Amino acid sequence: MAQAEDHPQRWTVLVTGAGGGIGRATAHAFSAAGAQVVCVDRDRQALQVTASEIGESAHVIAADLSDIAGFEALLDRAEHLAGPLDSLAQLAAILRRRAVRDVTEEDWDAHFSVNAKAAFFLSRAFAERLRESGRPGSVVNTASQSWSTGGLDGAVVYAATKGALVTMTRGMARTYGPDGIRFNAVAPGFVDTEMLRDGLESGSMDRMLAQVPLGRLASPDEVAKAIVFLASPASSYITGATIVVAGGQLMH
Repeated sequence: MAQAEDHPQRWTVLVTGAGGGIGRATAHAFSAAGAQVVCVDRDRQALQVTASEIGESAHVIAADLSDIAGFEALLDRAEHLAGPLDSLAQLAAILRRRAVRDVTEEDWDAHFSVNAKAAFFLSRAFAERLRESGRPGSVVNTASQSWSTGGLDGAVVYAATKGALVTMTRGMARTYGPDGIRFNAVAPGFVDTEMLRDGLESGSMDRMLAQVPLGRLASPDEVAKAIVFLASPASSYITGATIVVAGGQLMH
């Protein structure tokens, strides 16, 4: 059985969805904590912005995470650029706002392909790589408070994927815990990102904020701090957990 992880002399983290929003903030937060950060996103131009902001500790890989056949090559490339990986933070996600009556099969499949399927297969490939080399490590998945509340304003299918992600996180924590590989999730509430604001109807923001005891949106870096905590040895005895960062909207 692997021992609880010590802080690696060279902490190396792969962050998906690092081209913007919470993903970009998370890449920044890992770099500030001393990590080498491999930034992954399908938008190469957005990745270059992230990398230019961070500096020498950032490495860039443009990749479409719906292509699960490419995950081993993605991990090989990441380790070639930055060295053996210690942590994986999965921020990549899509949200297509649709009224339930308007959801198509293609909408459903697109959500689950990135938000759940890709997250499962990439984290499994990462964990198996660690297990085969006898190294501990950590995975942090990004869920949403909507996994419990059910989703609002056209986000029902998105919420369903996040419920799948919470359940998957628990199962993976049980599977890989004996190898010293921890799986946790962060469930953000309403975060001030382009994804949140895109497609909102008039009045939606007021309805959202009325549900939040703290009375405001989160900033992306407030979520990023929780992700870095769960990925780091500071949370070495936490696995299978979902930490809600929602300003009191969901108290779980």
